[in-house]
Formats: sequence, C-alpha cells, structure tokens
Amino acid sequence: MRPPLTPSRGANDTRFHTLDGLRGLAAIAVLVSHIAPSICTFTVLRNWYAVDLFFMISGFVLCRTYEPRFASGLTPRRFMLQRYIRLYPLFALGVMVGLLADVIGILAHQSSLDGPQRATALMTGLAILPSPTMQATPEIMPLNAVGWSLFFELVANAAYSVLWPRLSKRALLLIVVATGGDLLWLAHHGVSFGGTSWSSFLAGFPRVFFSFFTGVLIARMMGEPTARSWSAWLPMPLLVVLLFTPWEDKDVRDVTIMMLAFPPLLVLAAAIQPRRPSLFALAGRLSYPIYAIHFPLYLCLTRALALVGKPPEAIAPWGGLGFLLGVLVLGSVLDGYDARLRRWLLTRVSALPRRPSRPDGREDFLIKGPAAVAAGPPDGALGVAPQNTRSPTSEIATAVKHNGMRSGN
Repeated sequence: MRPPLTPSRGANDTRFHTLDGLRGLAAIAVLVSHIAPSICTFTVLRNWYAVDLFFMISGFVLCRTYEPRFASGLTPRRFMLQRYIRLYPLFALGVMVGLLADVIGILAHQSSLDGPQRATALMTGLAILPSPTMQATPEIMPLNAVGWSLFFELVANAAYSVLWPRLSKRALLLIVVATGGDLLWLAHHGVSFGGTSWSSFLAGFPRVFFSFFTGVLIARMMGEPTARSWSAWLPMPLLVVLLFTPWEDKDVRDVTIMMLAFPPLLVLAAAIQPRRPSLFALAGRLSYPIYAIHFPLYLCLTRALALVGKPPEAIAPWGGLGFLLGVLVLGSVLDGYDARLRRWLLTRVSALPRRPSRPDGREDFLIKGPAAVAAGPPDGALGVAPQNTRSPTSEIATAVKHNGMRSGN
C-alpha cells in the first residue's frame, strides 16, 4: 500500500492520479476485509489481491521516478534511505499501537507473546524486519501484521536499486516469467499468495518480485498519459469485481487471474488521467495511513471488547462503520503527522557527515548541509548528468514529498 504518486521523467512531472485512486480503493478494501466481522456477514473475498496491486504500482512508480536519478549517480544506499524515510513514521506508529493492543490482549488473555518475545517483536517491528517469534505466533510481524508487505517491498526495492543497470526489457521479462512460474507451481502445491506468515515466508519473494518487476517492465514500455477522460473511473469498478470474485480458495486459478488481470489494469490506469483529480488525489494521500495503522487499531478494539465478554460481531453494523469512518478521518490527520516527522528525519539525516566512497569523489551518503554539492541528479533525461546545483537535502526532501510506492498492503 502506498504514498501519493509523482513520478518524474525528463523535465516534466506527471502525477498518476488514476493510480492514486486505485491505491486508495485497494487500501479501503483491505480495511473493510479486516473489520468485516464488525460490519456485516460478508467480506472482501480477495483482499490479498490488493497487496499484489500495491507491489505492481510500486514498481511502476519507482521506475518512473528513480531511473533518471540512478543514471546520474544516485546510489543504492541513499535510495534505500529514502525508501525507509518514506515508509517508516506511520508504520512505526502502527507498531506502537500494536504494542498497546498486545498489552490489552494480556488483560483479555488473548496475547500469545511472553515478555522477551514481546521485546523482540517490538525491536524487529520498529526496524521493519521479521520477528523470530514463530514459536508463539505465525505472523512475521506480530505487532503490526501488515508489515510483512513492507518488508518484502523493501527487499524488492533493494534488489532493484542494485540490479537496475542490468535490467533490460529482456531481463525484466525473464524475471517476470520465472517468478510467475514459481507462483503457479507454489499454488499447485497449496501455497498461494505467500509471505504473510512464517509457514509461507519464502513464497513471499517470488510474489513480490513478480508484481514489482511487472510494474517496472510496464513503466519501461509506456509513455506519458495521453488523455484526460471520465473513463479514468473505469479501473475502479474493474478492481471491485476482481476483489469480489466469488470463490474462496486460493489456488492456481486465483493466481492466474491476478497475473492476467492486473498488468492490463495498471496499463489502463496509467494511460488515462481523470478530468477532476481531487478525489483521486485524496484517495492516494489516505491510502498509506489507512494501511499502516488500521490493523493494530482494530486489534485494540476487538481485545477491549473481549475484556467485557463481547465478540467483534456485537457492535455490527454501526460500530464497525463508525470505526471505518474514524480510520478515514484519522488517516487524513496522520497524513500531516507523517509529513512533519519525515521532515524531522531529513534534518537528522542532513547532519550526518559526508562519506566519500566513489572513485569520482562524489558523495555516497549524505550531506554537509543545504549548501553542499548534490551527489545525485536533479530530475533530468535518462543518461544525462546535469550540473550539480541541488543540495542533497533538497534532493531527498523532493523525493520524500513527491515520491510514492506499495509497500505495500
């Protein structure tokens, strides 16, 4: 799941508003699926599709945003620092809310973690790393379960930043075909849409690589959006149809539909811009806050209900609908908190000393201060090395402000 999209190519910035709308709708679908017991008896049958869509959108957007910068000297280390800064504040807040939910769970006799396991889950969760507490819980991030997708997102980001010079269209196609074959083989053997728990942890790698590098391949093959039309709304009902596909087993058929339906959906959404993008932009801004904090918040609610002997269904439907509305409002508030905290992190990063490690003497890390010469490029044409007139602080600030992913989920 992920922050608003503002990819850059050449001198122009293109904001993919239709992708923002898709991402926001997918985040709300995940939210509704997780709180379904407190709303009604049905659920979003294929909510896991949303995560694969997040991965695919992420690959598309990061390719459009960062390949010109990689070509002009942006290092993998600095790129990954930008990714962590972009994802960290809201996810860390979600982990702390998850710690509160676990404390409530102790009182309600619903926590499976002991003291050392809880401390381990907290430390690894705050680092966006899997928690080695598989003896107590199957979740790889017990204090904020959606974090599994952010971990795999960062793995894909790291692989992309290191491999991008060798990622021709042919190489990308080979990666997509190979990982797609892995997904079908795993589904045939009963492991579909893995990565969410320790039992399917290794299956998360082909899952994220297939979707992420499919997005990169599509970005390499597409130009700028060519039309502004009301048909930009068309991908939204198509995604709803996919999310409510009426069977419940995760099987080969399920994986095949995802592999065949999502690439053209992404192409359609990236090719057309809405005439009035304000609602799409709002959906994009709210998507990551909703995704990052909704699950531990709902866990707090359900465990508080357990303290008084009530199941989640006891507050349906109005309690669940009120919770949904509250998360949407909180998401709009947290969007501002996220921006302020990321600015604070940038000031801490800008105080770090320079660490020259490149043969040409350019900085491999960040920064002396706003007056320092930029190690990386301004937005420019692919393969062109512009004059270094931007400070590293402003470069990263621009990336954090205008860049987006997920992970996603």
